[in-house]
Amino acid sequence: MHDLRLVGPALAAWAAAAWLVGRGSATALGVAVVLVVVAATTGRRRPAVALTALAAALVAVSCAWRLADVESSPLTHAAQSRAMATLEATVARDPRTYERFGTVASVVELSVLRASVQGRTVGGRDTVIGFLPGPSDDLAVGQRLVVRGRLAPADDTDAAAVLTVLRRGRP
Repeated sequence: MHDLRLVGPALAAWAAAAWLVGRGSATALGVAVVLVVVAATTGRRRPAVALTALAAALVAVSCAWRLADVESSPLTHAAQSRAMATLEATVARDPRTYERFGTVASVVELSVLRASVQGRTVGGRDTVIGFLPGPSDDLAVGQRLVVRGRLAPADDTDAAAVLTVLRRGRP
């Protein structure tokens, strides 16, 4: 028979992660602080509750760290003003081609190596979702490319921005 004492903490940690990934870093950090206080105040009387709160707090801190990384990205800030950008990036996932209103286009996840936005060049490993005109059969995972287009805020908390690609080429 398996030891089921860790089922509660594991479920609490997964539930915290699922809920927090759609929130901001401040919310995730606030939840982590509350959970640490709960763990500290119930530790001796109810160790199972303390362990559950501590496991969820660790996950909350991890979510806060990742969300803060995306929120503090220069690309995230530039996307708010829908700035033009030139990105040197690698293809992170296989592109997907789709048809909309009779026009073929593609969407691809890009890992940004360097970005030039509003006269500033920054480095980093931000993720950007690129929408390209036409098919993208020539793109492969790991391939480097240079794209130019307009940034927009991303709906996904893992991506710093969305880029509507106007031009693309090789570095």
